[in-house]
Amino acid sequence: MQTELDTININFDSESLFFLNLALAVIMFGVALNITVSDFL
Repeated sequence: MQTELDTININFDSESLFFLNLALAVIMFGVALNITVSDFL
């Protein structure tokens, strides 16, 4: 059984998708700056 949230479709044009990817890259880079080798040991 699908709810209304399952059927939502979000359409991005190429410009908004670029800025969404840029924002995600900045967030991932910020997380990567805080990772150290000791986090994996």
